[in-house]
Amino acid sequence: MTDAEFEGLKSKLMALDEMWCETLGLRWWALGYVYDRQGKKPSSGTFSEVARCDVKWWRKVAVITFDMPALLKSPDDELEKVFVHELMHIFLHEARELDNGDSSVFKHEERVATDLTSAFLWLKESLTKDKEA
Repeated sequence: MTDAEFEGLKSKLMALDEMWCETLGLRWWALGYVYDRQGKKPSSGTFSEVARCDVKWWRKVAVITFDMPALLKSPDDELEKVFVHELMHIFLHEARELDNGDSSVFKHEERVATDLTSAFLWLKESLTKDKEA
């Protein structure tokens, strides 16, 4: 990954922050971003991660780590989907309670985060179409 590729991708992610964090009311959270240039992807089951969100909901702090090499070839709409999905974890993480290592709760959170991502992106598309009409 060249410096120009890294900076270009980082700029796209920062633009998504400007748009989505304001829209979703997350400016009152302390949000941080890690742009992992090495591409160290922690494994989550059989799926590789291109981003992950670590949340301390009781402090309203979240850090999203992006696997920059994995995201480099992503089209803009896929990049936006990844970004919004990680933001959904900020809202959902508080409901996560693992008892005796039960990972099924995390699977539920993943599915809900995916569905909420789709819902917000559909809403954005709908509002954009209304403005164009």
